[in-house]
Formats: sequence, C-alpha cells, structure tokens
Amino acid sequence: MDIGVKDQNSILEQAKKDLLEGKKNPLINIDYNYVAPPPEKSLIEKNRFVLIRHGVTEFNTAFSDVVAKYGFDSDEFRRFKSDPRYIDVHLRREGINQCERSQKYANEINFRYVIVS
Repeated sequence: MDIGVKDQNSILEQAKKDLLEGKKNPLINIDYNYVAPPPEKSLIEKNRFVLIRHGVTEFNTAFSDVVAKYGFDSDEFRRFKSDPRYIDVHLRREGINQCERSQKYANEINFRYVIVS
C-alpha cells in the first residue's frame, strides 16, 4: 500500500525542515551500518501483521544525494522523483548486509502469509 500524496508531502516537509535546521533525518542522512534492533517477541505474538522494511537501495542513496545537493524545491529533485531508473531498484551491498544481519530475527517469526510490495 502506497502512502498518500498528503503523507508523502508531510514526510518531505519534515525532511526539508530538518535539513534547514541541520538535524539528522534518515531520508537525508543514511546510516549504511544501521541494523534494526531485535523485535519484542511479545509484540510479534500479539499482532496479526509484521512489517519488515528492506535494506538500503540505490534509490535511497540517490534521493539523499539529490536533496542534499539541490534541495526539495529544485528542478533536479522534481526530475528525480519521476526518473524510471529508480523504480524497482536493487539493494546496495550495504542493504544486503543489513538484511543478512537481521535475517535471524525474521527467521524466528512464525509467518502464516507473506505479502511483498
């Protein structure tokens, strides 16, 4: 499920504000070594849905670079958002490493169904 345009705009506005204020924002300041902490087993057992985010992709890196260099209001950013090279992109090596380091947590979950977007 895609987030709506309104939600996308609010996320981008927050990242823009953070950039101007010099605050770290994961959309702009990518931590390539980040690995999510282990999930709380009690939460996994109580919930019907578990969301697992992918590792770092080429899109994430390009997005960060374009925003940092040109800003959100630039023509470069507008072109970037519709660039077909960033549709269904591959994980970067760092993203693969993130997935491999987190795999043990996913392996502990007794999934009934898996939905991939």
